[in-house]
Amino acid sequence: MNLKETCIVKNKKSKIFLEKINQVSLNDTNSIFRLKYELLKFEYEFTYGEIQSSKSSLSLLLNNLKYYGDNIKALYYNDIASIYSSYKMYDLNEQYLRKILNLPKLKRNDKEYIKALSGLSNIYREKNEMDSAKFYILESLYLLSELNTPSLYGSSLQFLANIYFSKYDPDSAYYFVQKYDNKKYKNRSEYLLYYYNSLSYYHYLKNNLDSAIYYSRLSLHNRYKAKDPIMRFSGLTNLGNMFMLNQQYDSAQYYLELGRDSLRSTKRTYLIKLNASLLEELYTKTNNKEKLELITSYKYVIDSVNRIQINKINLITKLYETSAKLEESTQKNQEYENFIYTLVILISIITILIVLTIYYSIKLKKLLKIQDALITDKLKTLKELEIEINNKNRLISILSHDLINPINSSKQLLEILKEDFNKMEKEEVYEIVTELSRASKNTFFLLKDILNWMKISNNKVYSFNLTNNKIFNLVQNIYEYLHLQLENKEQKFINNLDKDIVLNIDANLMSTIIRNLLTNSSKYSDRQKEIKIYNKTVENKFIIFIEDQGFGMKKELLLMLNNYSTDPLTHKYNDSENSFGYGLLICRDFMKLHNGKMEFDSELNVGTIVKLIFDNDIVIK
Repeated sequence: MNLKETCIVKNKKSKIFLEKINQVSLNDTNSIFRLKYELLKFEYEFTYGEIQSSKSSLSLLLNNLKYYGDNIKALYYNDIASIYSSYKMYDLNEQYLRKILNLPKLKRNDKEYIKALSGLSNIYREKNEMDSAKFYILESLYLLSELNTPSLYGSSLQFLANIYFSKYDPDSAYYFVQKYDNKKYKNRSEYLLYYYNSLSYYHYLKNNLDSAIYYSRLSLHNRYKAKDPIMRFSGLTNLGNMFMLNQQYDSAQYYLELGRDSLRSTKRTYLIKLNASLLEELYTKTNNKEKLELITSYKYVIDSVNRIQINKINLITKLYETSAKLEESTQKNQEYENFIYTLVILISIITILIVLTIYYSIKLKKLLKIQDALITDKLKTLKELEIEINNKNRLISILSHDLINPINSSKQLLEILKEDFNKMEKEEVYEIVTELSRASKNTFFLLKDILNWMKISNNKVYSFNLTNNKIFNLVQNIYEYLHLQLENKEQKFINNLDKDIVLNIDANLMSTIIRNLLTNSSKYSDRQKEIKIYNKTVENKFIIFIEDQGFGMKKELLLMLNNYSTDPLTHKYNDSENSFGYGLLICRDFMKLHNGKMEFDSELNVGTIVKLIFDNDIVIK
């Protein structure tokens, strides 16, 4: 891959990626790609909180830009402004947008100039200064009318309408949409999707829902033709919302669920959150309890991810402000040092020199204390940011590995059922429905386990409910959940737990622990093998043993498990049995709540014994 191809790749922010670009750009004769590397390096360092390094990278980029024309400068100023805008640093965002407007050789009808006008309009809209926002967007529309840019013109027209929609003045919005409607774009989908969307929202605010739905359909049709996925996802959600307001719940469910499925391929968390909220409202109105429970859990996960993103933005903003204070303190420190040095040279009287030196030394120490405090604050902020990022990555890894697979399996089974339903025997249909039921239960229990784990791992309040339970009966209930999996592999399950023993435990968490361990025993055992569970009291400890005749584990993995490693545990025996071990991490955290621990004994091709070890006072009877 040459540098030109490398720079086209989007959303790459790793150090390895930057090092590859750096190495190639050093050997590339086209220096414009060196600018691209410096911009990506600045964005990476800024995004991950390396504020001082990012400022140095930005300074280098701006210095190198001096040797380029105004068109190139405008392009990079817009990119820099966009990075600051994503962290709501509007002062810095506006500073670079105005740099573009002040470039003497940049033409007013240049796209980068027009983007800067739209960017300034957006800033003033965020500040609720609507007159200024209107001024810049009207100037943008005037310049765009001379160019062949249907998409940019359409988005600017809708932006103008949104200013009046924000002021709850739909009639003025409609007037300007009609006034600036560009007739030459009437056959261009890139323009029409914005035009019809503005009309749809006008009728929506005027409470003309039938008309709003009609124009929303036209907008959605043009969104598909324009092949703009983000706009299409937004259009599906808007149309579903309007059908719901019009009490056409079947149509609303169709478009909202279609939008939800489409949104899985985008990272626009605000769109996903809006779609999930509307589905929650719809299922509440239609009293669809099953889907309401699922979407409520799904919405909780989305809210958690969204909160992490917001916290990340707040932390980086705070870090930037702390860095600015640190620089200011350092500058003042330097001023005092220079002042003391000047006094040493100018003052000849030793007594006065000593007094002044002591005085300014005290000042210097105070400033150093302030500087130390700022550095400590910066390090604390960096640590908080690292924790937030690690929690986000851990959550995404769990969801992507353990949640998407069963959902995808259910989707494939439903497609088979949909396409071959009339050709299938009743037994085949029953088998598929049974498998779908099992997959949905797996997904439900998995999501429930992960949500409980998140509450615990994020130090949130979890209602730890200790009750007296017969452990034999609890395991029998788990067997009812797992019996299909065991029967499919012709495996034998033996429950040798004492039938009369009563334990003081949280039944939900204990069910999660034992269900995960029994599932692993079945998963990593061949057909017709035996799995058994029993209990013993050893040295004032109550121990539950789960023993299988499975594949066993390598010594390295066994050592990580017994040493309570916090890293994901990859375990692969053959092509069909693969896991990242997050279930065991969850079990371990749930055991800690019971003041217990897990130990593992295993031998390759012989089997594994898992020990759940509790203090003996957990036994009530």
